[in-house]
Amino acid sequence: MAIQSGAISPNQRPRHRLALARPSPAVLLLAAGVALSGCSQWHATAATFSPTFSPTISPLISPTVSPLTTPLVTPGETPLVQSVGKFHLTGSMGNARGGNLAIRLNDGHVLIVGGGGPMTIIWPELYDPATGEFAPTGKISNTLYDAQTATLLQDGRVLIVDFPAAELYDPRTSLFKPTGSMLADSTDASGPYNVRPYGYSGLTATLLADGRVLMTDASDGSTRESDPGQLYDPRTGTFQLVSTVQGGAYGDTATLLQDGRVLIAGGREGQASLYDPKTGLLSSIGPMAPVRYGHTATLLKDGRVLLVGGTPDSGGCLSSAELFDPRTDKFSPTGALLPSGALGPTDSPMPYCGRGTALLEDGRVFVAGWDSAQLYDPRTGEFSAAGVMTTARFGCSVTLLKDGRVLLAGGAGSGILASAEIYTP
Repeated sequence: MAIQSGAISPNQRPRHRLALARPSPAVLLLAAGVALSGCSQWHATAATFSPTFSPTISPLISPTVSPLTTPLVTPGETPLVQSVGKFHLTGSMGNARGGNLAIRLNDGHVLIVGGGGPMTIIWPELYDPATGEFAPTGKISNTLYDAQTATLLQDGRVLIVDFPAAELYDPRTSLFKPTGSMLADSTDASGPYNVRPYGYSGLTATLLADGRVLMTDASDGSTRESDPGQLYDPRTGTFQLVSTVQGGAYGDTATLLQDGRVLIAGGREGQASLYDPKTGLLSSIGPMAPVRYGHTATLLKDGRVLLVGGTPDSGGCLSSAELFDPRTDKFSPTGALLPSGALGPTDSPMPYCGRGTALLEDGRVFVAGWDSAQLYDPRTGEFSAAGVMTTARFGCSVTLLKDGRVLLAGGAGSGILASAEIYTP
């Protein structure tokens, strides 16, 4: 789940909402668009701009589970690459989108879905890296208001969920079809989902090694004492409650590790836990330092997980990053994001908010948002400048293409954006 936000309390939102919003510290609406004090991604309707929680997307490619055999490197070693890379504009989307989801399909095209309410969810788009153009594809039914998660399944289809509804996209036919709905927790005092005011407000989706999808949430917007997790089985098209996984924490992330376990980390409580699909059990691995939510989590090639930025419980934004080591099940600090002004003359004064990440082919992590980007080198444990983006944007989707380039689409800058750009390492 990445990126917290919103100035509107969940208790103030009606069931039939114009824009899906989550709890947040503060929102500044500017005449030309939107700016943020906090870490947010944005959804927009024609009349309103509203920050929303954009969920963490599960791996873009079906994972291969293998023992962690790659040796871990030591900070201070020679950097992998010293080049900065370049940005250039590519084709624009048919609809302006902020907080949109992007999934790279097996054929290399990128599916863009959600990011602004009814029109953007009904009309998804496909990006063709060969032509640099976007084109409409299929039409989602009215069962979804927006997209909270999008997950590439092992058979190449894409599972799109907006609690409680779910649909499947088949790239072979370019068609969307409804699938089973998420279940309500029978012990939830607020009642079943069809009378619950707001549904799941912090949803993650993680593709497991056996092809099922683990869903966790934090519907109360704060603690792990929320609805139980659920497992989606694409063979039956149904969801099943997982009582041993008692939800997540608002703003946490869920990352599939190389050994098949799932790291659920962060949130306003700063806790972390591991889910083992083989046993069906969730085990706590203690607190993180500092507390962070709305951060990003990226699985590195050596098996560790890089967690970057986010918001502390006191508000604001974090420049710090940390590493999770599955060999020890421990967190440790690593280098921090570069400060404002270090990346270029036009860098935003809020450099740690609304960013997205992509793991590059050489093992570095690309971190982008606002009008600049950085590269994290796991060999040195340090961040370096990656260049200045052509258009200032945050809350955009960040997707690694098959040829090693990175697509950045939509987001918020001078309003909600339809433009997109390419980063070439």
